Amino acid sequence: MALTMFDKIWMSHLILERPGGDALLHIDRNFVHEGSFHAFGALAKDGRKVRKPRQTFAVADHYVPTVGRERGVEAAEDEDARNMIRLLEENCRVNDVAHFGIDDERQGIVHVIGPELGLTQPGLTITCGDSHTSTHGALGAFAFGTGASQLKQILATQCLWQKKTENAAHHSQWRAASGRNRQGRGAGDHRQNRHCRSHWPCHRIRRLGDSRPHRRRPAHRVQHGHRSRWPRRHDRAGRQGL
Repeated sequence: MALTMFDKIWMSHLILERPGGDALLHIDRNFVHEGSFHAFGALAKDGRKVRKPRQTFAVADHYVPTVGRERGVEAAEDEDARNMIRLLEENCRVNDVAHFGIDDERQGIVHVIGPELGLTQPGLTITCGDSHTSTHGALGAFAFGTGASQLKQILATQCLWQKKTENAAHHSQWRAASGRNRQGRGAGDHRQNRHCRSHWPCHRIRRLGDSRPHRRRPAHRVQHGHRSRWPRRHDRAGRQGL
């Protein structure tokens, strides 16, 4: 039976599997925000620290203000919000976790900075205590949200017990748009249009998720207006400092 991209990622991260279907998975990237104080507190209560701090990334995004940023944390009008922002910074300092605070130029929405900073890569397992975590899947990662107890397990072991979900097949049929280019393809033909700007990441994901035998194909240029350049590898940023 052919394997899907999800199957391949699951198998490559599987550490242990129990007869009941419980599987222990290794987690490549773990993102945390201000709401992680429950997990950090439970970890400290057990006298433990983050197992692999270089694989956890913290960003203050849920309670930071959008105006008055020049005032820093004091711009947050709610006292509880200010305390949670400071507590995240302190937990990261104690556990040597990378922290993108309110004054950091890399600070942003927790499920957006992963792709922006090159931390989200195809084939990785990614977790975060946020309902939007699955959006990393658009880049070929297996990503899902977690609760406080699950986050504590990840912080302590860099692993998480999960049950494998079933695969769901989705088939799409592409129709050429009315306007065609010189090659006879429409603007919407992203599956076949090798000159669209998103070709390189789509190619990476396709190669990872395609279970059929394939031949090596030559690189293709990416068109930018009247100029063209060779595609730049998108995983360089993710390798820096990791």
